Amino acid sequence: MTAGTPWWQIARTVRRGSLLSWWNGFFGLLMLWAGLTGAPWLLVSAASFLVLAVWYLVSVLALRRQERSAAAAEPERQPGLPPSS
Repeated sequence: MTAGTPWWQIARTVRRGSLLSWWNGFFGLLMLWAGLTGAPWLLVSAASFLVLAVWYLVSVLALRRQERSAAAAEPERQPGLPPSS
């Protein structure tokens, strides 16, 4: 983790976090279906995968918001003008 990121933010990049969120969500739903159709012990695993998917999703949304606010805070430079000091 880098300085300035919250402890709950587990996504390092927006793309990786989105991929992991969808992947965990898919496996969570698959295990939920399997747990409801005949293997009830998979329900605990399904719940943990779905919680992890939501955690990644929240982390991605926070990371995207951080990137947008950082980009908005940077002043736009005119092409051809030297940077002001």
